[in-house]
Order: sequence, then structure tokens, then C-alpha cells
Amino acid sequence: MSSTVDLGQRLELRDTSGSLLGYFIPVKEARLAGTRSGNSQQGNSEAERAAASAEDLTAEVDRLRREVAQLRTERDLYLKSLYAATREEVAFDRQTILANLGPRQPLAQLLEELEATKEP
Repeated sequence: MSSTVDLGQRLELRDTSGSLLGYFIPVKEARLAGTRSGNSQQGNSEAERAAASAEDLTAEVDRLRREVAQLRTERDLYLKSLYAATREEVAFDRQTILANLGPRQPLAQLLEELEATKEP
């Protein structure tokens, strides 16, 4: 069983409390109302203004999305910089390095050579 919907009927839009928010009027009826009152040109200009507003809003949304993406990238860079700036510094000395490495003599010799070539 299929049911048909009359697309020419008015539709009321209500919120959950039952208050009327507005009406949707079929295009045919809106055009008739415009020609009856002599406002057919005004209806067209209103439609043109609405279309222009929609284009402006779409362009604004696109611009804002690009800006949000740029700000997110900038935020990530600042966060990386903050982590780098607040990273805890670790002090290394020769005894700690050699103790962690164990009995590896070549590194100890390398350190001695580096110290010997170090300018005063």
C-alpha cells in the first residue's frame, strides 16, 4: 500500500513544545501570492538576495574552514615548541657515560682523544 503526499499543501514547523516556528509555503502558492499583490518582481529580487546571501555564507564557511586548518597547524607547532622548551635537561658527565657503557675501552679512548684536542 503506497500513500501519496500532496506537495501543494502548506507545512507548519513546530518545536517540541508545540509552538509555531514558521510555515513552508509551496512554490506555486508563493508565486500566486506575488502576482496577486503585484510583487512578482519583489519576489524575484528577494530570491536573488537569498541566493547571493547563500553564496556569501558558503564562501564564509569555506574561508573559516581554511582558517581553522591553519590555526590547528599553528597550534601544533606551538605545542611542539613548548615541549621542546620545557623538556627536562639531562646532565651527562664522563663517569655516568662510562658506567652505563661498561668496560668498552674504545669509547674511553675516544673521549680522552677529544679532551686532548679540545682547545683551551
